Amino acid sequence: MVWGLQRLYAAWRAHEPLGQHFGVMGLGIVATSWLHFYYLPLLGGTLGFFAVGLLVEGRRMRRPWRPLVVGTAATLTGALLCTWGLLQLLDGRSRERTVGSWGYDSLE
Repeated sequence: MVWGLQRLYAAWRAHEPLGQHFGVMGLGIVATSWLHFYYLPLLGGTLGFFAVGLLVEGRRMRRPWRPLVVGTAATLTGALLCTWGLLQLLDGRSRERTVGSWGYDSLE
């Protein structure tokens, strides 16, 4: 994640297109989310806060903000939809599961 953010920042500072960097970040977030699902909001929040920092810096430097906002929103939305979609696709019995967690040593 840090490597991806560094590359995104370098491309943003050099006025290069950001699409490839956002794509790699999105794939990384989806892949990491399958290690454990709590990584999805952690990495999404990290990318979101990083983008806010770039927006603040970009405003001071009078840089265009739309590519950054659109790329961040598309990456976060795409990562969320891909992770949720893969979960639904791969878990055929998800509708049979209970909504809440019973936890250890609970009574049913």
